[in-house]
Amino acid sequence: MAERPILSIPIKTRGGFDGVIDGIESSDEDCIKGEIETANGKERVRWNSNGIARDKDSSCNINVKEIMGLSELIGNS
Repeated sequence: MAERPILSIPIKTRGGFDGVIDGIESSDEDCIKGEIETANGKERVRWNSNGIARDKDSSCNINVKEIMGLSELIGNS
């Protein structure tokens, strides 16, 4: 299944980075897609349904339960 674009959801990572979630791909283990703003600029990030960022430092992780409506979008309610 292809990535499904969604209206951007503003987020803040556990490390304090601002960002947005802008896509959901339910068939992918890393089903949450978006980008964050780091000291090095904007970076694309993929998170699993528990909010763990793929190939990134733990400061890029997110708390899925704190993001209103996200659990329902990824089927994690």
